[in-house]
Amino acid sequence: FNCAGYSIPLAFEDLTPSNFRSQVDVNYLGSVHVVKAFLPHMTQNGIGGNIILTSSMSGQTGTYGYSGYSPTKFALRGFAECL
Repeated sequence: FNCAGYSIPLAFEDLTPSNFRSQVDVNYLGSVHVVKAFLPHMTQNGIGGNIILTSSMSGQTGTYGYSGYSPTKFALRGFAECL
């Protein structure tokens, strides 16, 4: 079970590039790194397992004031579908 994320709830024009980068690093890449670390252990013995990634309702539809957060949760959903 993997759940990581935080938001900086500001209008798009009030967010800095570093605000966007930090949310991508935690909300999306944090989950990517966890899956990358555990997946080999899950597949090497042939038993397998389940990976559960928690997104957000903001990952289903864009929400005003969450232009840094929502895209990272959209990305997480896409990542899960690719696995």
